[in-house]
Amino acid sequence: MNIKVSSTIILASLLFLGASLYCITFLNVDQYDEEFAYEASGYAQASRCSLQNIQNWSCGTACQINPGVTDIKAFYNSTHQIQGYTAYDQNKNMIIAAFRPTVTDLNTLIDLDYFQIKYASCNGCEVHRGFLLAWKDLQNQVLTSISELANTYPNAKVGVFGHSLGGALAVLASIDINNDVKHVDYLYTFGQPRVGNKKFAKYFNERIGNIYRLIHNRDLIPHVPLRVMGFYHEGTEVWYDEPNTSYEVCDFEKDNNKCSDKLHSFTMKDHCYYMGRDICEDC
Repeated sequence: MNIKVSSTIILASLLFLGASLYCITFLNVDQYDEEFAYEASGYAQASRCSLQNIQNWSCGTACQINPGVTDIKAFYNSTHQIQGYTAYDQNKNMIIAAFRPTVTDLNTLIDLDYFQIKYASCNGCEVHRGFLLAWKDLQNQVLTSISELANTYPNAKVGVFGHSLGGALAVLASIDINNDVKHVDYLYTFGQPRVGNKKFAKYFNERIGNIYRLIHNRDLIPHVPLRVMGFYHEGTEVWYDEPNTSYEVCDFEKDNNKCSDKLHSFTMKDHCYYMGRDICEDC
């Protein structure tokens, strides 16, 4: 082979490798931040409140954790009884979106509609049918509101949050916000179920950084739907012990038997206790 051509190929390969490493670094800008996770739990819990309390940011501890929240729009769709809100946190210069967990019987039916359907934005990707249908209920309103906030606060970061079903909706919202409106900087979820297949998880991980899935001890919900059904988690697991005093960050492990999946029994009693408090408490 011509030495000049060979050198060119080597240089191109190195540049490609460097670009790849740059992308990986860009997508994982920050280490897991426990203080931020505590604040994220407040955003997630606030989604449980009445629409009026969300609009007024008057929801007890959940709102007091993040006192700088303004520009709030709360959304509800009766089709699947899905609820969420968008807002701006002036103390963090961050646009936020958060979604309510399972609180009604109809929400439970959505959780159980676990058949996989094609995800249009990604070849070979499939997602949980119930979660996708539920997200579609709020999709237009949320994306429009995030777009308006992005125009008002062009230098703001974007964070998306949710607990349980709300975490699954946060995943689907994140990828749409990221693809169609503005780069998503943070996705923190609590007790989130699996959302899509392995191709969807890979597609997601390649586009959004700072994805942290918090799991408390033996919380059952993050382990459904089952992997044998073709479902896989995206992002990095942060696994907390029973008293919520220590944790393990499973960097780049995605979804295998190294962290909470190595357990053989699970319980719902750990599903509401995150960041040292009950985030299922209504407001």
